[in-house]
Amino acid sequence: NIPNITYIISYDIKDCPDGAIQVKPNQHMDMDGFTVKTYPSTDDGVAFSIFMDRKDIYFSGDNAFWNWDGDLDDDIYIRLALSAIDTSMPMDIAFQVCDPRLEHMGAGGIYIFARVFKPELLVPIHSFGEYAFNKRAEKKLREQGFDKKFWCVGGVGETYTFA
Repeated sequence: NIPNITYIISYDIKDCPDGAIQVKPNQHMDMDGFTVKTYPSTDDGVAFSIFMDRKDIYFSGDNAFWNWDGDLDDDIYIRLALSAIDTSMPMDIAFQVCDPRLEHMGAGGIYIFARVFKPELLVPIHSFGEYAFNKRAEKKLREQGFDKKFWCVGGVGETYTFA
């Protein structure tokens, strides 16, 4: 545990740190200096936004386009998963699934997500250590016209300065 930290954790996590706040989908919590809004996930847990100092930070968790057979239309993902996300402010930072197992089926929805929300900084998650895939995903995003910042995560322990 880190001193003076509040953990906000999905309701389905079993071993929580002492004092953690467990959340379910569709909750809105005003905390000390920030607001948390949770959303349903297309898999386990919750997705959430943190609003703080006029910034919007989104974390998808497992809220992704799990299009394993490649036969689902993008509109299904937009309507069922993305439409619930608060758009009252422009999205500053978004952590979004970018799954190499779904490379030929939209990579878990990162391309659709980038097109719909256009976050100022897009951070790929769920790459399972296949960091070269993040480079391929960034190339595809650029080809599709995404002109915002993309943190092409290349390994554990990296840092990124977002100004």
